[in-house]
Amino acid sequence: MKTDSLRFVFTNLTTILLMAGVFYALVLYPYQLDDLVKGAMIGWVTLALNSIYNDQAVNRAAHQQQKAFDAGLAVPVPTVSTEAVISETV
Repeated sequence: MKTDSLRFVFTNLTTILLMAGVFYALVLYPYQLDDLVKGAMIGWVTLALNSIYNDQAVNRAAHQQQKAFDAGLAVPVPTVSTEAVISETV
């Protein structure tokens, strides 16, 4: 398998496990949880899923940019110097 395929499988497997765990904890759990604990769990899962999918989006964009650059379709971004140039006129 390619690396991208493994990442895709890992991302989806992690998503399913996180969602199943939170569903159990928030819906099927036999004991009543405090609202603060529920909010913390929802926040934690939201941050975890956001991190996972943000990483995937960044990797895909980087791969697409590299493929376009290799094909000659993209122009490299010019670097800009932040140093001040002081010229003295005499």
